[in-house]
Amino acid sequence: MATAIGQTDFSPLGGPRTQVTGPPFRQLDMSLSKRFNLSRMRLEFRAEAYNLTNTPSFNLPSSTNFANKATFGLITPPSNSARQIHLAAKLHW
Repeated sequence: MATAIGQTDFSPLGGPRTQVTGPPFRQLDMSLSKRFNLSRMRLEFRAEAYNLTNTPSFNLPSSTNFANKATFGLITPPSNSARQIHLAAKLHW
């Protein structure tokens, strides 16, 4: 029964607790490289970008305790989703 006084199980109101989902995770990673042949040597340039579009990925809801109104479904900011770019050069001889 969903209307009983002192009720602690709220699943009849909306189904199981697994129905609380978080925001989607979207991230675009990209890598570019170019090789140059120099007589007996080879030079390679490489660029890597992680989270190229700099899209934030928020954490999942922190608590699914329906009774605690302060933290139920609280979504916190991302911990580490900033864009990162790596550049490298390699010389093979």
